Amino acid sequence: MNKIPKAITLGMLILTTLILVSAVPPISPIYSGYVFINGSLATEGTNVTVYSNKSGNQVGMTSVYEGGVYFMILYSNISVNDSDTGHFLSWKINGENVTSPPSNFFAIVSGDQRTNTSLSIGETPLRIMSYSPPQSDLRVNEGSVTKFTLYTVSPWGNNLTYNWFINGEINSTQMNFGYNFTEGSNGTKTVLVIVSNGTNIVSQGWNITINRHPNITPAIPNQTVKSNTIYDFNLTPYEYDIEDTNENLSWTVSEDNPALATIYVDFETDLLTIIPVSDAVGTDDVKLTLWDSNNATATQWITLIIERRCDPLDPPSAGDWDIGYNTTCTDANISLDSNANITIDADKELYLNNSNIVLSGRIFFNNKSILALNGSSIHFN
Repeated sequence: MNKIPKAITLGMLILTTLILVSAVPPISPIYSGYVFINGSLATEGTNVTVYSNKSGNQVGMTSVYEGGVYFMILYSNISVNDSDTGHFLSWKINGENVTSPPSNFFAIVSGDQRTNTSLSIGETPLRIMSYSPPQSDLRVNEGSVTKFTLYTVSPWGNNLTYNWFINGEINSTQMNFGYNFTEGSNGTKTVLVIVSNGTNIVSQGWNITINRHPNITPAIPNQTVKSNTIYDFNLTPYEYDIEDTNENLSWTVSEDNPALATIYVDFETDLLTIIPVSDAVGTDDVKLTLWDSNNATATQWITLIIERRCDPLDPPSAGDWDIGYNTTCTDANISLDSNANITIDADKELYLNNSNIVLSGRIFFNNKSILALNGSSIHFN
């Protein structure tokens, strides 16, 4: 007892177990080739099945693939009960009986045949049925590996050989082929495969353009941001690509800590926006990625530092600001809540260094309290 293929179809194998006896001839096809209906290659979605009229056994099945069906029924699919002299095969297309080509060994019973439909099987030529990548002109990124694959059919019993060439030099003799476009490679390459069955050859070629990675140059500086302050930083001066213009480059942010700040890059302007979480301070390492039009990337990590606007304590996000410690605000822009007041406690100083305050309330001083301004301003609404 052996397990043998019931039918071999393009793109799939349908297996079944049948009993073989010594009277069955060696494995070879009764029908093999492409399926034509009314003279045209069968269309996508067509199913062809073959049955023995004596036993009712299905002895072949296939489905359309790539605009034409590669179809094969083996002698070994037909048991003794099916292949006695004078017994027949029936053919069906999408479940309906059709006329079909005569076999050297079988007559065809038409049954309920459709007179306007005929099915013919021709000898399988050597042919590349499908290949990947499907485009013959493509762009690949340096440092990437591209896999080239083929599905090839040929007359029964052929042994196929494969020769893969890169720019005219043989590189592989495997059926499928992967090529590493190494870092630093550039320009163009041609990939050609020649398939031979000893008598005929077929070929498929690809024209490859190697895409260079974008570059982040000069290095993006670490970013220091004041708490409770929205900050924008333009990334355009730090992007470069030998093939793409700035309009075709884009940035993304990852590995950031949302508990510290919301960070994003505007696709149109390349502005990196940092919005600290209310009253948050701390540091975070953030990954910036520059993308080109072929999805090649360059990355850089920067450190984000969110520090207080004022030392030792920031103004509150709402309500009055009571200065109970000597307080220095540097490079800070502070807008107090509506009608909020500032009160400087006795013997305490509020020192504004290159800072600005906007408030709607008033400033109250106590005994020996000081308000000092250096390159700073206070605006009353």
